[in-house]
Amino acid sequence: VMAATLPVDYAQLPHQDSRMTQAHQFFSEAMTNWLTTGNSESRAETLTQVLLNGLQLVVIQLEADEDSQEIFETLNARGTPLTAADLIKNFVFQRLDLPANESEVAYEKYWKLFETAFWEKEVGAGRNAIARSSLFLNQWLIAQTAEPIGVREVFSRFKYFTTQDSDAPMGDLLPTIHRAALDYQSWTEAARIKDGALDRLTLFVYRIGALDSEAAKPLLIWLRDPALEPATPLSRHASSPTWRAGSSAGHCSVSPRRATPT
Repeated sequence: VMAATLPVDYAQLPHQDSRMTQAHQFFSEAMTNWLTTGNSESRAETLTQVLLNGLQLVVIQLEADEDSQEIFETLNARGTPLTAADLIKNFVFQRLDLPANESEVAYEKYWKLFETAFWEKEVGAGRNAIARSSLFLNQWLIAQTAEPIGVREVFSRFKYFTTQDSDAPMGDLLPTIHRAALDYQSWTEAARIKDGALDRLTLFVYRIGALDSEAAKPLLIWLRDPALEPATPLSRHASSPTWRAGSSAGHCSVSPRRATPT
């Protein structure tokens, strides 16, 4: 976007959905609107002075042995509150410990989708409104651990799960999270379609959406994860876990229970 021909046609840019492009468009339109209101010449001079004298940029050059993710977390410690998804992203890429070019590839392939409008939208979780990405990670974690996890505990519980509970390296967990996220987004968006037939899964998602309930989402993630049991319906497993769903997204648990023979 920085090298695009002026005036920039944002809709034609190859990375039109990137946050850098969106930020460029926002500031470009905001400055244009401000400059064309009132005394344009005076405002242009004021804006020039602000950009030249009032705007400060910080460049941090890292040595080869310095951790950019750790520095990011430190710099943001007293700034804008980070979401659970922000903190988990930082932790994930710390644990991956890849060269810069490979980290960028992993980000583009597995994490970039969480920074799109669908995932950044705030949705209800009980009495709270949080980014859908953070809510999904909460629900994914419940599906993995079969434990009730509050939305404020997601980051700390994720760290414990990946370092203590799970034997899988972060390089394997990241594609698993990405696969579950694609599945989650697919049935969430399909359930919004107003016309046409719905399959059983999408119809169920539509109905729990109409009830404004997130409690069953961890169960759906669990059922559709090929790495987790069961691979067939619960009623066919004599020792399958039975889910007990509470009234909010962070209150789901699993307890072993034998199915009643039919």
